[in-house]
Amino acid sequence: MNPPITLIPGWRLGRGPLAPLANALGAEWYDLPGYRETPFTADFADAVTRLIATVLPGTVLVGWSLGAMIALAAAARAPQHIGGVVVISGTPSFVTRDGWSHGLTPEALAEFRAAIAEDEPAMLPRFVGGFNRGEPESKTLTAEILATADPAPSLEILLAGLDWLATVDLRAELPSITTPVLVIHGENDPLIPCAAGEAIAQTVPHGKWLPIPNAAHAPFLRHQAAIVTAVSRFVS
Repeated sequence: MNPPITLIPGWRLGRGPLAPLANALGAEWYDLPGYRETPFTADFADAVTRLIATVLPGTVLVGWSLGAMIALAAAARAPQHIGGVVVISGTPSFVTRDGWSHGLTPEALAEFRAAIAEDEPAMLPRFVGGFNRGEPESKTLTAEILATADPAPSLEILLAGLDWLATVDLRAELPSITTPVLVIHGENDPLIPCAAGEAIAQTVPHGKWLPIPNAAHAPFLRHQAAIVTAVSRFVS
């Protein structure tokens, strides 16, 4: 019998864009803090603790983008409880730091945060369109994501997630993740460079690496069959 699978969405968009993947995998949901029924916390460590306490032992966490960061942190802090992690378009550090060039500059993220605080609805199409650059059908894909995205949570919740992206650095924790990790990443991802995902796969003790050609930050929409096959094999 395969272990349970829990899917953790990324920042702002919620379950909607990931719903076909969740259905294909038979996955349960764990929403980011403040989204839907998940209680809000502005503390990343507290969010990770709550996730660990919620999922059953042996659960395989499938996280997209910010959701992948929380999944990795949970596996690092509770390796005997988390059965495995599937990282989709993930990174240990969203922004560049000393010794880490695979991300946005802190200044670019700060500018984006300020723009979200000023006018989130106007920024959403630019955000989604930006991370779809590199997809052959980027405009169509952007329209699909915007049409299926969940309603926005409060601005406080959105800004807290961006603050996590600015401050969380999991690089030192990757070697302590003893559970298996499958890293899936679009080769053309303009938001989180493919090299960031590859670094995860190379650093964790039991990493598997699956780059997706001709895919950007949401590879599960146009390449769902390949991803479902890979995740199903990983889980079983």
